[in-house]
Amino acid sequence: MPETFPQQEKREDLDIEKYLDIIIARGDMIKRPNPEDFLDVYDEEKIKRDTGYVQKVRAKMEEYNDIIEKKAKALEILAAYYIENMHWLGEGGHAVNTSEYDDIAHGIDMVVEFSAIGGDLEDKEVKRLGLAIDAYSGKSLASLSKKAERFAKAVRGETNTATGKPYADTFARVDYFQSAIKDKDGNRYKGGLSNLPPVAVSLSGPNASDMFKTTAEIMRAENIAGALYQRKRAGEVLSSVEDEMLEKNIEKLQELKSEATKHPARWLFIKQIKKQLEVYLQIGEQSENADKEFLDNIKSAYSIIEALDSEDAELGDLQEDLDKLEKIFENLVKQ
Repeated sequence: MPETFPQQEKREDLDIEKYLDIIIARGDMIKRPNPEDFLDVYDEEKIKRDTGYVQKVRAKMEEYNDIIEKKAKALEILAAYYIENMHWLGEGGHAVNTSEYDDIAHGIDMVVEFSAIGGDLEDKEVKRLGLAIDAYSGKSLASLSKKAERFAKAVRGETNTATGKPYADTFARVDYFQSAIKDKDGNRYKGGLSNLPPVAVSLSGPNASDMFKTTAEIMRAENIAGALYQRKRAGEVLSSVEDEMLEKNIEKLQELKSEATKHPARWLFIKQIKKQLEVYLQIGEQSENADKEFLDNIKSAYSIIEALDSEDAELGDLQEDLDKLEKIFENLVKQ
């Protein structure tokens, strides 16, 4: 039976922004796919067009100055960190960042790949799930509702009358993807992905603040311990104070990672994803235009996520976040 996490006392959070900055700084260090590295996949004209689009949009964007934008960006990085490093979506789940183009044009911040544990695929197919991470609270709840409506239209096989393109071509695909998993021939897939089941995970209020603080503390301890360890490994003799600092940060990391591994936010994310995939299957069954391959991908993703879920997991105060998201997606079936 999976462990449940006792209801923790909320930490006082007088300066949440400093924790967001630490998380965002870590995210900025992670390399994203560069369209210019895909000249062996696409023609030069497409790549120039897509990079030009990013530059044009970026010029109009502010750099995470708004606190809500910072929270959304930090949650995206937080989710990828725990999926990749603490196996929040199972030991075979790998978080792969998307290109800046796919983030902006398709609204997909990461793709989660699922493989056999240890990466030994044999004859098994790699399963992929597109995750469009969205942090919502109060005024951004309407944004999540609009995103959910677009996801539903993609599943139904509807076409955007404004652009003339299927919604799935915008919200269920990425163009620049480099797999983290080697196939049975030792190759990593490189190119575009289509018919990705798009989902949102959300965390708001004091619960989000608590996770931001824990994650920032983990990353800060990793930075300190990592820098000291590299110096020691290079043959440098650390001072007694530095040795003590290294030991303390390693101990702190173990404690914080143990706490994060058991945090109910993991179960919240799993249950939020599961609910969305359930709704997509209902919508797809009701639609004559739903793409069969798209529905097969949703079914595959659902089987993986359902196996991770636990009826015994206690969400505590996080139940409110699940209820909000479930209401939004359940309303899509009634439309």
